[in-house]
Amino acid sequence: MSGGRARRGRGRGRAAGIAAALAFSLPVVGATLPAVGGAGGTVTARPVPGTSEAIRAVACGSAADCLAVGSTPTAFGPEAVVDATTDAGVTWVAAPVKGEGGLVAVACADRRHCMAVGGGATAVVLTTADGGRRWKAVAAPAGAATVSAVDCASAADCLVLATGGAGYWSASTTDGGRVWQRTGTLPVGFGGPTSVNCAGATCMSAGYQSLTGAKGTGAVARTADGGRTWSAAAVPAGTGPLHDVACESGRCLAVGTSSPNLADVTPAPSVVLHSADGGQTWAGAAAPAGVGDAVGVACATALGCATVGTGWTSTDPPAPVGAVATTADGGRTWRPVAGGRLASGLADVACPAASACVAGGGDLLARVTLPSAGRGR
Repeated sequence: MSGGRARRGRGRGRAAGIAAALAFSLPVVGATLPAVGGAGGTVTARPVPGTSEAIRAVACGSAADCLAVGSTPTAFGPEAVVDATTDAGVTWVAAPVKGEGGLVAVACADRRHCMAVGGGATAVVLTTADGGRRWKAVAAPAGAATVSAVDCASAADCLVLATGGAGYWSASTTDGGRVWQRTGTLPVGFGGPTSVNCAGATCMSAGYQSLTGAKGTGAVARTADGGRTWSAAAVPAGTGPLHDVACESGRCLAVGTSSPNLADVTPAPSVVLHSADGGQTWAGAAAPAGVGDAVGVACATALGCATVGTGWTSTDPPAPVGAVATTADGGRTWRPVAGGRLASGLADVACPAASACVAGGGDLLARVTLPSAGRGR
């Protein structure tokens, strides 16, 4: 996810005024679960407004306005869902959206113009021009079977990552998705990109390089020319698959797992890499205790960040739970959110303000506060 391009969503958003417009006809879900906290901040979780939803991505375009996207099962296959908040995750509403195929990424250029992407039987690209009240399907890039990530610099200017089944490539639009231009191909063997993070013409995506036996090693694909050419950044040998990357002021963090297994989520410590040169080179960093498979990371400032993913209970066999950790020093040390293990694993996090983030995964949406030491520094 052009000069001036800033990351707006995870390939894995903004919505203004949507709660007021939909409150009379749609269920509103408030803070129905207790807040828990500790040195690493607090987390307050609540069920999604709809039923049988699987949240895959969250994104925020202001301190208050955020979207969560995913899918719900139907007799004809997965169908897209969108949930929205205008109060920084205190309450959420289910936005009216119809479309075959689940959504896996969302990005917004401003409080009205957003793009959500995914796939099912075919690639899915949806846009809204009114903060999410109404959505329309637009053509996906030619040859795309799935669109896995999106970033938008303006209402018209977006970049996506897509695949037709044989490798990933990028495509861009300058008219809000009416016409797409295929740009560059990601490095050979690069897989698993679920997000793209852009600042100006420099974009990055975390993933893996495939190995034999359904295993992989961590990788970061990077472009410095808006997607025309991509190359593999220097990543420490032996890194497990990476799931997300976030950058602020040239400082970047990438998160993943130490297990090389691609087919299953395996109980194993998480992996954190850091970069001080805008993602060109990476080095190992401290991993957050309690987050065994870190799948999402976001930074409100260069120092204040949050990561979410899967933790593991001590029972035999170990059971997966949602886990949250925060840092106030740019990833040098992490503090788990005390009691922040949730019944549903978390898939993504977005930090629209220096004081709070929103997260989602499975059938839960959550609000996470950051430690005060990381604010505004």
